[in-house]
This record gives sequence, C-alpha cells and structure tokens, in this order.
Amino acid sequence: MKTSAHGGVHFYIDDCVLQRLWNRPGRYLARLAEYECVLGPDFSMFVDLPLVFNLWNLMRNRYLACAMQQRGIPVIPSACWDSYDSLEYCFDGLPEGGVIAINHSVVGHSETQRQLYRAGVERLVATKRPDLLLVYGYELTFDPGVETKHYESRIQKLRNYGTKKEN
Repeated sequence: MKTSAHGGVHFYIDDCVLQRLWNRPGRYLARLAEYECVLGPDFSMFVDLPLVFNLWNLMRNRYLACAMQQRGIPVIPSACWDSYDSLEYCFDGLPEGGVIAINHSVVGHSETQRQLYRAGVERLVATKRPDLLLVYGYELTFDPGVETKHYESRIQKLRNYGTKKEN
C-alpha cells in the first residue's frame, strides 16, 4: 500500500500539460488524492483571447476542482482573471472566506499589466474576503489587505540556485 504524499500539488503549469487532466481526469484523480491538498486547476485566461475562450477555461477550472472535491480531495480554490471586464465574473464559484490561491509567477511587463494584476487581487479580497491568500511565484509588491503566504516558483528556485550566500 502506498503511503500518503506530503505537501500539495499546484496546476500553475502550461495549459498543454494541464490538458491531460482535462482529457482523462480518472487517470490522475486517484494520485491527486494522495496529497494533503491540491490547488484548483488554472487554465489560462488572456486579455487578447475572445471572451468565450476565457469563459471556457474558467469553467474547466471550476469543473475540475468540483470533480476533485466530490472524490474527497481537499482543494484550495485558485483565482484567475484576464481583464478589468473579467473582474465582474471571474471569482464566481469561489467560496467566501477560507484560503484562496493565486498565481503570481508571471509579472506584467508594463505598468498597465501590473495595475490590472493589483486590481484583480484587490477585487478578489474585497468580494471573497479570504482569510489567507496563497501566492505562488513572486511576492506581492503591495499589501492586499489580507494575510498572505508566499511560495517561490520552481523557475525562481532555479534562477536563485547558487546565488544565495552561505552563512
């Protein structure tokens, strides 16, 4: 018998890899149940995609998270958005309070993109009032008004390897 894995699993990965879970969820759900928790799937939403594609990806995120929960897998919901317009609907289906995760591994290149990201975090906090915000990737450069816990991304760990001085 296999023992339970420690830690959690996130889906802040390329959509082409996440597509495997969408195509054959039964193949992966038993393995995911071995972890302490799973962050909700995160199919990408992009400003330049037609609305229907972003809604499709948002629906897939919620559907897969629900399927995991129905199988007894502890899921921490993951929030995502693509534009100011999406802030009107992108947090629908997320619980109020509790823990919510966000991906911050891709920082916008322009001030406009950074402002949109901040507006999304602020709207998430205002509408869902999480007790804790898990931030995967870069640390937030502003105070979201809620407790946060930061997790460095794998690429950040690789970039920092060997650059930290030993004591």
